[in-house]
Amino acid sequence: VRPGRFDKKIKLGLPNFSSRVAILDMYIAQSSCCFSVPPASIAKLCGGFSGAALKTLVNECILRSDENNFISEELIRTKISEIKNENLPSERPEICDIADATRNLGFFVVASSLNNGDFLLSHKEDTVCNNYFNSIISMFDGDYDDDYYDDYDDEEDEDENDNDPPAICTKNDLLSTITVILGGYAAEELILHKVYNNLYHQLCLIDRILLSMSAHGMLGLSLRHTRQREEYLTYTEEKETRLNQVFDEIIEQCYEKAKEMVRKNEILIQKLTPILVERESIEKKECEAFLTQFGGICK
Repeated sequence: VRPGRFDKKIKLGLPNFSSRVAILDMYIAQSSCCFSVPPASIAKLCGGFSGAALKTLVNECILRSDENNFISEELIRTKISEIKNENLPSERPEICDIADATRNLGFFVVASSLNNGDFLLSHKEDTVCNNYFNSIISMFDGDYDDDYYDDYDDEEDEDENDNDPPAICTKNDLLSTITVILGGYAAEELILHKVYNNLYHQLCLIDRILLSMSAHGMLGLSLRHTRQREEYLTYTEEKETRLNQVFDEIIEQCYEKAKEMVRKNEILIQKLTPILVERESIEKKECEAFLTQFGGICK
């Protein structure tokens, strides 16, 4: 701003009441949510708010809306109070980034509760943020050509790798892996109050794991199901129905277990979410420092 660089300096003050109403109208109209309080009434409570703060308010309310996309007066007042106390940044990241981080933190807290091994806390889709469970998932993740029953010992990698799948898995290993995957689902449901379409890949992996458990006799010999046998001898409708019922029961049991772990760590996930969004990945040593600061994982 040295002399000669600018001809004039013009200060733009904070929006007045009518401007706040117009700004709120604009951002609310862009969402599919139903605000229980009209923009004019909200604007009266937002004296001194900048345009960015008003945008943050609307985004925060949208993010915390209920399953019917309804935003209550209590929620609006809570978010206004938080912004006035400067507990929120002036700009929030995209909701998709928040959803991805929340999902992966759900994976992380459940995986860490079940296995205290190495990890990298990451924002990426292709990880559950735990090396042991990532290695198990790698058995089922890839091009299966619609054949979920291939023996995972058919091909061996000559190069040793810390993330190679275990030589053999137990039923409990696979049930724990399903529970970890459902931790991401539980985190979105409990913390964001919605489940987004960023979980499709992981939910398909659960199907592959369940089918493999059946093929390897882990659900009992009477529920063993293989593609090879199906080609020559069709299974009865009763057996197919029973197998689907057992699959649903396993998913429900694993989900309830995952949900309980996520519920115990809701505050931790909420504190770590903005950090993970900003950094995209956090190494184990630094993550452990954050965990110590925030009280650790409740198991």
